[in-house]
Amino acid sequence: MEKITTKRLKELARSLMLDMSESDYEDLKEEFNIVLKQFDLINNIEGVDSKEPMTFPFEIQGVGLREDIEGPTLEIKDVLKNSKDHQFNQIKINRVVK
Repeated sequence: MEKITTKRLKELARSLMLDMSESDYEDLKEEFNIVLKQFDLINNIEGVDSKEPMTFPFEIQGVGLREDIEGPTLEIKDVLKNSKDHQFNQIKINRVVK
């Protein structure tokens, strides 16, 4: 597997709108490279490719979703009183996606 570079981490951080210090990038890069080395060790185990991946270790029996129970709701005017900014009965927030 290829090593993780500081440049790649900065690209990912920028796309996720994260702000990190240089030391954070170095720490994260070291941790990622340790994880990648561990993946290499696992991949080198004889016969690991012939095993079925385990997605969930327990059998699921009779687990269903509960029925929704309608409860009291807040009035729109009360909700809007608690918001910093609103328009047309909707709360305005900062844009979080590109």
